[in-house]
Amino acid sequence: MKQGVNRLYNFFFEPRIALFIFVIFLIVVMVFLDKEGSFDNFFVIGPGKDPEKQATFMHMKIDSWHKVILLYFICFMLSIMRTYYQTVMRDFIHSYAWNRAINKIDYSKKWTYFICMFEPLIYFTLGIIEFFILFTRQFQYLFIQFFGAMIIDIPYTIYRLSSKKFTLP
Repeated sequence: MKQGVNRLYNFFFEPRIALFIFVIFLIVVMVFLDKEGSFDNFFVIGPGKDPEKQATFMHMKIDSWHKVILLYFICFMLSIMRTYYQTVMRDFIHSYAWNRAINKIDYSKKWTYFICMFEPLIYFTLGIIEFFILFTRQFQYLFIQFFGAMIIDIPYTIYRLSSKKFTLP
């Protein structure tokens, strides 16, 4: 009995299996949402021709290319700054502050407290802006956010992984 539970545990907690299950789940959800008509206005590029279906961002109607490009810029910069901030804080503050095995932090107590206490406001503000970007319900703005995050994530991931040794090919 215990051996069967261990096999299940080893199977479902294998990162490759978890990734596969997660991707299948996302595909099923996307197919369901598409069948329900969720993506009717999702792949519009630019301001859109139908005034009834034009995106809004924080009560601003995105009805011109000027506003579309402005929102592209906001999405892109917000994504880059969020990803940059989270990456730096995760690796140089949080990995030390929240790890019970580490008793020494290589930063001043005042700055560490300030950063950790100020972060809820930062994340709350980012969350609101990102919610309104998501609420545009258009791929063009979500893709720009994704692209901005990848500009920070991919090089940093390659940098971090290049310093590791792997046991399997």
